[in-house]
Amino acid sequence: MKTPEAAPELSLGGKITVDLSVRQQAKELNGRYLHWDDLQEMDCGSTSREALWTFMKVLRAGTALVLELSDTRFEYNLTGESRSILHELDASLAKGLMPAAIGERRRPMYATGSIMEESIASARISGHPCDPKETKRMLRNRERPADMQQQAAVNEYEALLYVRNRLDEPLDMDLLREVNATIMRSLRSDVTKWFEEEDIVTLQCPRSQMDHTGVESALEDLFVFVNEADRSTHPMVKAVILHFALCYLHPFPDGNGRTARAMFYWCALREGYDFMDYLAVSKAVEETYDGYIGSFLRSETDGNDITYFIDYSLRSIRRSMDIFTEYLDRRIKEQDESLKDVRVYGFNTRQGELLAELKASAYPLSVYDLSAKYRTSEQNIRRDLLRLADCGFVSICGREGHRTTYAYSGKE
Repeated sequence: MKTPEAAPELSLGGKITVDLSVRQQAKELNGRYLHWDDLQEMDCGSTSREALWTFMKVLRAGTALVLELSDTRFEYNLTGESRSILHELDASLAKGLMPAAIGERRRPMYATGSIMEESIASARISGHPCDPKETKRMLRNRERPADMQQQAAVNEYEALLYVRNRLDEPLDMDLLREVNATIMRSLRSDVTKWFEEEDIVTLQCPRSQMDHTGVESALEDLFVFVNEADRSTHPMVKAVILHFALCYLHPFPDGNGRTARAMFYWCALREGYDFMDYLAVSKAVEETYDGYIGSFLRSETDGNDITYFIDYSLRSIRRSMDIFTEYLDRRIKEQDESLKDVRVYGFNTRQGELLAELKASAYPLSVYDLSAKYRTSEQNIRRDLLRLADCGFVSICGREGHRTTYAYSGKE
């Protein structure tokens, strides 16, 4: 995508006098947190673009929070939209994301499915276009990846499982290296190699320069920022900043974006946002990939103002919540419809759930697929499927390798 025009460097010291109408216009534009590049498309009236931008930056500087990583300074504001989303996230944390209709036993199944969705989308964002349906089937069946695209998704999946078991640990270089090594396993050999001191460490977008010592020093400051309890930074904003900073610092030869996205989850879960287990934020990001890259570009072409990235990330989190809620609504309706069959035919609860699963599935499923998803023995699943088949709801479709597959027969 087109790189936004870099904002001019300003000296905001001393007294600045502007017309009241300019002040009001600047305040309104800051409500939308426009970039300097956006002003090119606007009619600024009698006010020059430079004068309007200067006062917009004056207002932003007055409320900005600052993060210093070594010699690099970052600033950010919380816009009205971001504050509203943070309030929604905190409310969801208080009341819980899962409705009562989804029993405790089924919740790990939904969490596992979401981790798979996140892994696949994160791999695709990073240039590994694996097929979502086939890759999810491969993950459920614990099969060997068919190619490097699926390997990237498997690695991300295992990295997400790994960080979920490290929530009590502080952020340090050992944790980062292990996550990156997991993400890059079988994709390249030098997965934990640091750049040599004389090498250039490139940013994701646009390009900049920072040597090995600078990156190492900045990471140490980042570790302190993440590990210390700081009430001035909202916990979810801290997780988003960690994501941005790891992409910006680019400490590894490869896999920095995937490492950053995994560590975002680690930080959000560590801060107590348990509902993140059910969200695939990268799936929402994949829908608006240009916006994702654009938020980096805008931040880096406006003096490292990371408000643009924070706004985009929080919108993506909210969108991922909407996607999951819509999915749950569909599954609950399917579950309710299956309960009619349960009452008429005397199916048990699991048989009703399997019937709903087969109705919703776009492709045939094996006993192994269902056993892995419902976390029960293959013998029990096979017995349930035979019961459903006896009543005409399920039919045998064929075989995948040595496994028999089943599908909903369409009986009404």
